[in-house]
Amino acid sequence: MSWWWWWEIGAAMLGTVSMLLIIAVLFKVQNKPLQDWTLPIQPNSLIAVFTTIGRTAIMVPIASCIAQLKWQHFDHRARQLNHLRLFDDASRGPWGAVTMVYGVRCQALLASTLALVTVLGLGIEPSAQQILNFSHRVTLLKNASAEIGIADSYFSEAYKVNDTVEDVWAMQNHILGGITGNVF
Repeated sequence: MSWWWWWEIGAAMLGTVSMLLIIAVLFKVQNKPLQDWTLPIQPNSLIAVFTTIGRTAIMVPIASCIAQLKWQHFDHRARQLNHLRLFDDASRGPWGAVTMVYGVRCQALLASTLALVTVLGLGIEPSAQQILNFSHRVTLLKNASAEIGIADSYFSEAYKVNDTVEDVWAMQNHILGGITGNVF
């Protein structure tokens, strides 16, 4: 095994570990109210972080495999030189993967499949945020009464300085001048 594949193996292992951590979080919060969660970060945010780490880590070996598959693509028979650029672009991101799927089509089936996985990877993070659903539960509280505060009058002292009211128009003019950048 060559030494340069260790980055891809490490990234694949990191992606696998992050997916296992997502599963662990899901088992931890299953059928439990959100109030029982003790960590300072919410479960949805934790899943979003693990999903981002996992997706990014998994894209490293996928991009490397696409880059390596171009040599197999050219090894079997003569191909258009444009295919070399398509493979390189596909290993660099989703837009290149889309152009490769349409440019190479079925001539490189495995590389096209990996390019399609790259494109579908864009939908992982938004869909992962919809995994958790905390339903509302009605709970009867015994020996408790509700209190609501009420105000029946209001006196603003926002513009009062030394028991005198400043000119409201002048104050607003200064504030608008500061917002627009016309301060001397």
